[in-house]
Amino acid sequence: MYHKPEWRPGRVSVKPGTLDDTSCLKPDIHIWTGSKQPWVAIPEGVETHETQPS
Repeated sequence: MYHKPEWRPGRVSVKPGTLDDTSCLKPDIHIWTGSKQPWVAIPEGVETHETQPS
């Protein structure tokens, strides 16, 4: 459902696939972008990581 990543103090990571309604969520970080599909559009100004951040 969610976890609190040690590498991001004060942050809670929600698993959106577990929610019935995700319309209230706005992603502010994208990880594993190095293997994303070409059709995935990442908004400008959003934090990205090609792999798992350390």
